[in-house]
Amino acid sequence: MHHTLKRLIKLTVGYSPITLLGPLSLIFLTPLYTRVLTPADYGVVDIALTLAALLAVVVSLGLDQALNSFFFDGDADHQRNIVTTVAVYLAVIGALVAVVVALLALPLSEALFGTPDYQQIIYLVAISVLAAPIYGMTAAVMRLQMRVRDVNILGIVNLSVLILANVLLVLILRLGATGTVLANTVTVVISCLLGLALLRTTLRGRVGMAILKPIWLIGLSLVIGILGNSLLVSSDRLLMTQFVSTADIGLYSIANKLAMMLSVLVTGAWMAWMPLSLSIASDADAPRQYARVYELFICVTLVGALALGLFAPEILAVFTTTSYVPAAPYAAVLMFYTGPITSSANTFAIGLFTRKRTYLLSVAVIVGAAVNIVLNLWWLPMLGVWGAVISTVVAGSIWAGLAYLFSRQALRVPYRWKQIGALVIVYTVLIVTFLFRSELFAWPVKLGAIAMMAISIPLVGIISKEQMHEGWVAVNFRVRSQFNRVS
Repeated sequence: MHHTLKRLIKLTVGYSPITLLGPLSLIFLTPLYTRVLTPADYGVVDIALTLAALLAVVVSLGLDQALNSFFFDGDADHQRNIVTTVAVYLAVIGALVAVVVALLALPLSEALFGTPDYQQIIYLVAISVLAAPIYGMTAAVMRLQMRVRDVNILGIVNLSVLILANVLLVLILRLGATGTVLANTVTVVISCLLGLALLRTTLRGRVGMAILKPIWLIGLSLVIGILGNSLLVSSDRLLMTQFVSTADIGLYSIANKLAMMLSVLVTGAWMAWMPLSLSIASDADAPRQYARVYELFICVTLVGALALGLFAPEILAVFTTTSYVPAAPYAAVLMFYTGPITSSANTFAIGLFTRKRTYLLSVAVIVGAAVNIVLNLWWLPMLGVWGAVISTVVAGSIWAGLAYLFSRQALRVPYRWKQIGALVIVYTVLIVTFLFRSELFAWPVKLGAIAMMAISIPLVGIISKEQMHEGWVAVNFRVRSQFNRVS
């Protein structure tokens, strides 16, 4: 276990530059967006990017994730062949879908925005549909190869181009919603080309249907789930166009943006853990290691969800305008979905990947997506934005719960549910109290609540006294070594 944790920490630190730059870019871009775009404009952008993301899922057909199940099944030649085959497939299918989207630009603009004035945005979406799946595939392959440096290069370029394009198109040229979507399109195209360049030696394999067929079948079993996951996350935006204003959609979008910061903050660890967990799947001790790492993810995401949720009003007040601050309560609740729920569902998926039972993931996420759509149709007319928020958390919980039940059939993992449940109860009491009695939560009280959440971790037994002592000794040794080196 110690060896696995050391490798996990090493890889996590390796991915940290790009992981930290993600939140920093959000911190930079969000004030830019919210000071130039109205909530209604922000709603238009969110709808367009949601459409692009859903279409990219259709094009990718789950092949980028299906690579997880086959990449380590052979030698370097095997890896080159499957990556090359998948890349060619994505290019051909992406081009076909992009043409169809471009031809339907007028009716799509009228259906989504109620006006034909946004045809240009639909054309930009079509370009993204071709480039985004290839970019995602190249990044996924480099993570499987554990090429930390190249992953960081790709990510840093992606974020740099995104920031520069937004400054030019949105802030300087004042192109509004169209400029924001154009900036995202330019970014994904450049990132796609760079990803292909970095992966050029791997893309020298053979292309063949015999290679594609088994990956395609696994991808097909996954794509329903991936599409379901996209619907779970994004269908509410499209449904909200029928029940609430674009300004309300803009508030919901900014709440999701803030909530996603929690997910981004643990992305480095997850990027490291996914390939590492698959590489140790044959070890006899793998189930215990899976359980232990899951507990660490839960601890980090619960504390992070509480901290960001409690300080959501202050964060929005600093980084946006006053018109966006009402999104804070939505963000506080959505943190539970982007943090603990998503980490749980992803962890439970590992067992199904190792046993190649990925079709069960599709079942779980499709059920969750269906529940989300039904609840949104039911609650949006009555509760407005809160209907979408609550639907997301409930549907996400069902998704994670089913993923756990299915994963038990593939792999028994000794999770310590009593301790985890106790932490969830502490979190729930604190966040619900904040939502209903926010006037009681001055800064000192918020800091005290976060400290209470953190202290609960060793109290319930997730971290033992011996582990705390070992951690203290390690930190003390590092500090002393650094001090002696400076002296």
